[in-house]
Amino acid sequence: MLMLLPWLLPALAQADVPGFGDTGDVPVVISATRLQQSLLDTPATVTVIDRGLIRASGARELPDILRLVPGMVVGRESGAEAFVGYHGTSAGGGRRMQVQVDGRSIYETGLARVDWIGLALDVEDIERIEVVRGPNSAAYGANSFFAVVNIITRDPQDVPAAELKLNHGENGIRDGFARIAGQALGADWRWSFSHRED
Repeated sequence: MLMLLPWLLPALAQADVPGFGDTGDVPVVISATRLQQSLLDTPATVTVIDRGLIRASGARELPDILRLVPGMVVGRESGAEAFVGYHGTSAGGGRRMQVQVDGRSIYETGLARVDWIGLALDVEDIERIEVVRGPNSAAYGANSFFAVVNIITRDPQDVPAAELKLNHGENGIRDGFARIAGQALGADWRWSFSHRED
């Protein structure tokens, strides 16, 4: 029995460590292969920005949230026009980077860009963002050579029936957001209204 003691002690020590071998709450992603799978099982590098991180970031616009993704370059051109690129390759537009809202492409093919500011989506309506960092042309086509950004919106059943938020800050910041949600004729619906000023 004493001869087994040196081999049993390390095993006993590891059993007492909380979380040893436990992966915890690993998010399930759908953007890497278009199938639901654990983030640990995906064959690609995926960054997930969840609702808690979006709120903690204090971001007022979608491009500001994407600054949290490693390798993502976000800036402004021509005053208020935002551009988002991966590793600095798409500064003139969102070429070679697939951008989707709930799995549907919002890439403007004729203009070879994504209208980040004109996008009818408020930060408050985003549940999470999944970014596949790297090529994924096999699943999403030729435009997904550098990255795939999938913006997943909040389910109307998961939001309050009525919500109003007002922000007022320095440098003339005045933001307003209102949302109503419900059910009608067997369908869930959500209407959001927002205003940003600075």
